[in-house]
Amino acid sequence: MTMSEENVAIVLEGFERYEAGESDVEGRWHEDGVLTGPEGWPEKGPFEGRNAIRAQFDRLGSDYAETRFTDIQVIAQRGEWVVVRFTWRTRGQASDIQTAADMVAAIRVQDGRVLEGHYRWHAADALEAAGLSE
Repeated sequence: MTMSEENVAIVLEGFERYEAGESDVEGRWHEDGVLTGPEGWPEKGPFEGRNAIRAQFDRLGSDYAETRFTDIQVIAQRGEWVVVRFTWRTRGQASDIQTAADMVAAIRVQDGRVLEGHYRWHAADALEAAGLSE
């Protein structure tokens, strides 16, 4: 398995774990990791360091009784970067309302841990965040 294939596997496993309620920030994220959300997101960050990233994931998790990721598609992988398009489906904890958001994430994996995660609404923006835009 190449480094790029390993990085894709790490990213895809992260989606599976979060969906199962196991964000495992300490085991999966680099100590100096950075997380950002898309434009217009209520708390877009940046969230810097594992503590801030864990707090954001925990806060998001508390809003939803159910989280699923569907239609996951790797649209770019180059070096340490993996860019993934997906639909994030949720069911509200208090409201029971179901929602779906199409998103794209640019995720940088270094030495087996996520160093950067940038979530965006459009592929062009995620590719730009990864420095992969043309």
